Amino acid sequence: MTLKDNFEWQVGFGVPASLMFLSAFLFFVGSSFSIMGETKKSLFTGLVQVVVVAFKNRNLVKAPANLDWGYYQNKDSNFTVPSDHLRCLNKACIIRDPEEEFKPNGPSSNPWELCNVDQV
Repeated sequence: MTLKDNFEWQVGFGVPASLMFLSAFLFFVGSSFSIMGETKKSLFTGLVQVVVVAFKNRNLVKAPANLDWGYYQNKDSNFTVPSDHLRCLNKACIIRDPEEEFKPNGPSSNPWELCNVDQV
């Protein structure tokens, strides 16, 4: 191995290593300037809730698409019915008994029994 080959290896490893250290330094310096929003609950918890509720409701009949009360949705939601993608999870937002499943002020009384269309 010649001196020229040794220099090429040093440059080949040195340039990416120095750029990696520079990017890590800029990340840690810039992280104090970033604005982080407060999360209300974990994304993983919401996904598990949908799967559990869909499994509990696996024997329910799908609500007709022309009914606007068949699926639980937020007041400011853009969706009226769940999408056709992953239809097995759509049963997680079917309303079975409105008097039992809702609090007096509107939201679901138990998120492990009923999920909204946005969550699904």
